[in-house]
Amino acid sequence: MDRYSICARFQSAPIVSTTSRVTTIRTTTPVLLQNRLANDPTFEGPAVLPTPEQGCGLSDVEHKRVVGGVPAALNGWPWMALVGYDQSFGDVDFLCGGSLITDRHVLTAAHCILPSLSLVRLGEHDTAIKTESPHVDIPVYKYISHPSYDTFDGHSDLAILYLTETVQFNAQIKPICLPTAEPVRSTDFTGYNPFIAGWGRTKETGHEAQVLQELQIPILENDECSQLYKKIRKLVTKKQFNDAVLCAGFLEGGKDSCQGDSGGPLMLPYRVSNKYHYFQIGIVSYGVGCARAELPGVYTRVASFVDWIVEQIGNN
Repeated sequence: MDRYSICARFQSAPIVSTTSRVTTIRTTTPVLLQNRLANDPTFEGPAVLPTPEQGCGLSDVEHKRVVGGVPAALNGWPWMALVGYDQSFGDVDFLCGGSLITDRHVLTAAHCILPSLSLVRLGEHDTAIKTESPHVDIPVYKYISHPSYDTFDGHSDLAILYLTETVQFNAQIKPICLPTAEPVRSTDFTGYNPFIAGWGRTKETGHEAQVLQELQIPILENDECSQLYKKIRKLVTKKQFNDAVLCAGFLEGGKDSCQGDSGGPLMLPYRVSNKYHYFQIGIVSYGVGCARAELPGVYTRVASFVDWIVEQIGNN
């Protein structure tokens, strides 16, 4: 198998929408998951992670149904992070995404870990306007990839970035919730329509988007994805589509996450105590090209690794 034909979602290329035709998302699953966690006392979560009661996953923007890659509203996804890498002459390139999960930690993909990784940018919206939003750049002093990360099949593709400074939360910068408790931790998300967001090219061979883009994509059955990847000889291991991954995308193609979205969050809203909080259910991992028909993207399932995440944060 040509390993490079299965592309990690790397090198600045996020939300792809290659067609202007509106595609209807399945109507069997509402955009907002009404009353799934209303007043649920089990949602306390580990002490090292912010809880819904402490304000994780809150957006100041009411997100409507999104059927194509569109510019996100300002402050719509306040946990979005850009991962920066040192280049020559003091420049920094942002090649991956991530999500703020505490005031000192960012969750991203393991394949985004390079020796040149140097900082995280938070609070960004439009990269072309320097004064448009009060973004902050915070150095990364260390990072930890999951010990089971497999560069061959992309399994266990997650890493934690440790920031040198404590982040001050505000309207532009907030942490997302992680699925530490039931029912979100064990939910079968097949048929759900979570959100993805990111910066970068608006098509596989296009230019980077300057404004944060957002999109909803349907979750598919892993067996379906396995058969699709097997059809083009990109199914390489038995564990490639096990319960630790999610598969998502439109089978007709045209809309997808792409390379620069690597490490970014796959997000679902849940109702907790009469407010909607966003939970990160996945991490953008890899795919074949971008937005190609019958080739959905593959995401690391966060719930499968949340105990490891809690352990790493608690120890550091």
